[in-house]
Amino acid sequence: MVYPSYPGNQASSRQLIQQFVSPDTLIAMIYPSFHISHVQIPSLDQFLLFQTMRGAVDIVAGEVVRELDHFGEFDSTLSEAEIETLKRRGYLTELSAREEQEQARTILRVLSEKLQSPVELVFRFPPSQPAVDVDDIIDTLFSLVNKIAGEQVSVLIRLEIAHPYIDAQLISRILDEAQAHNGVVLPQVTIPALEALTPWVKSENFRQVLIISDRESLSLDIDSTANSIINFFNRQVHPAWKCHVNGMTSEQLETMLSIFKRVRQIYPFFSLHLISDRVDDDRLTVNGTSLPFISQENETVLNALWSLIRLPQRINYKPFFAPGPHKLTCDLDTKQVTYEPATGEDTIECFEQIRARFNDLTAQPPVKPEAALIENRLSCKYALICGSSCGIHECPGGDERQCAEVYERRVQQVLPLLLFNLQKCSQQ
Repeated sequence: MVYPSYPGNQASSRQLIQQFVSPDTLIAMIYPSFHISHVQIPSLDQFLLFQTMRGAVDIVAGEVVRELDHFGEFDSTLSEAEIETLKRRGYLTELSAREEQEQARTILRVLSEKLQSPVELVFRFPPSQPAVDVDDIIDTLFSLVNKIAGEQVSVLIRLEIAHPYIDAQLISRILDEAQAHNGVVLPQVTIPALEALTPWVKSENFRQVLIISDRESLSLDIDSTANSIINFFNRQVHPAWKCHVNGMTSEQLETMLSIFKRVRQIYPFFSLHLISDRVDDDRLTVNGTSLPFISQENETVLNALWSLIRLPQRINYKPFFAPGPHKLTCDLDTKQVTYEPATGEDTIECFEQIRARFNDLTAQPPVKPEAALIENRLSCKYALICGSSCGIHECPGGDERQCAEVYERRVQQVLPLLLFNLQKCSQQ
């Protein structure tokens, strides 16, 4: 039995109890993992197989899923090599469901002690030289971020650049401060701004760039746009493309697809995430090519799966109680600063109130979920990775089974777009 797979997190190798144990005895001593999720690929007898504790992600034939669903109930048709592969990936285990849940309990407890809200510092770049002096506000914002983050909390510095002009002194100043504060820089640029960012495209400044486009900002110049994106890859900076397709014309959609294909010819892992609020369908068709898209709210699910596939050696748990970020946003044209608390409270726009709030945060210990809440969620196989934004509160309705069903449905919704990106990779 042969089934295709894509790279996911490598499950730890397990030693056999004895090398001389017979296959029949071996099968009787292993079980399907409690943390298996499988979602069928539309119109195919294939499934996305997802091990939510190990982070393994594979595409498998339907017969493999059916074997896993009834493993141990009758003689298996899986070969010893297939069984060993499924064990190595974590889909089969020598642990009972109770023992696996004990592992999950341990991980969740450790995470509850260590997880803290990340900090995001967003700079919105002006279309020309700033109208006011911004040196003082940059100093103040990095000082606030440093106070709340310390040495334990990650800091993400987003550079929102929408215009084909970047003030050289301004961006250099921010990049220097980011490096001094060990922050991770992520430029978020429109296609017209790609060329303007080129002088600073160096891996020591940032490793990734997020391209944002919509019907207003999408350039129809295929060669120029594709070459700019390829140039980023050539400089060891990895772009990803997020495109809002609402209201796009056929010409714009054709241009977008042509740019994507042009870059993919050289860099197969260039990803295209299509976002739309359409509810009548989940696909567009351009020149015979089906383009699946997702809703904005499902982007976090797609990013989680894509990260597990692209970074298979990194286990990046985001449990159900994962705190949201503290988000500071500064408009560099007006010096206007807003703060979105990690707790989801109303946005604060008065700078003195923001400063006072950050002072309070440094004086308070982080809020940790109660042990009882962790116990209640152990029966949910997604508790370790869903990042459900429920904070430390109960899931809607207080029913973790319902929460798992919702998450599995969201995985199913993003699956066509995930496969669109993966299949394009596999064709290169």
